[in-house]
Amino acid sequence: IVSSEDDSLLVKANDNVAIAAVELYSANGKELVTSEAVSKSEATISVGEDLEDGIYLIAVIDYAGNMSAYRVFKNVDVTDDVESISLNANSITLMKNNSTQLVATINPENISDETVNWVSSDETVAVVDANGIVKAVGLGNCEITASAAIDPDKTATCAVTVIEIN
Repeated sequence: IVSSEDDSLLVKANDNVAIAAVELYSANGKELVTSEAVSKSEATISVGEDLEDGIYLIAVIDYAGNMSAYRVFKNVDVTDDVESISLNANSITLMKNNSTQLVATINPENISDETVNWVSSDETVAVVDANGIVKAVGLGNCEITASAAIDPDKTATCAVTVIEIN
């Protein structure tokens, strides 16, 4: 997002990628507020003066179906003070060679940086990637820890048990 003026958002794509669509969603990502179909490397999406103050998600989709999502704040103060981080699961059991995704939520929702760092306590049991995808690689137990990049002291953990069924 390059700029916002006159109740519109200007979005530019890098590397000569043609934008197919730009969509603006409510903060929870469930309610489509407005969308524009386009066919060039930049797009303007009109949000209208009636758009309430709050946090929104903007999705930029190219013709290959790739999507990038960004948070947009309208008259909302952003903060660097992380209150907490939580995960969608406190414990999981996986069969060896299977995967699942953990989802981290950083509070408050108006945090300036939602980046999460992931680490496994034992990578011979389970590994985790930058998106929270946990892959069971060996039998045993370990913990997956998510930390807020903006405040690494704020963490959440998930106990992982990897089993093998014969």
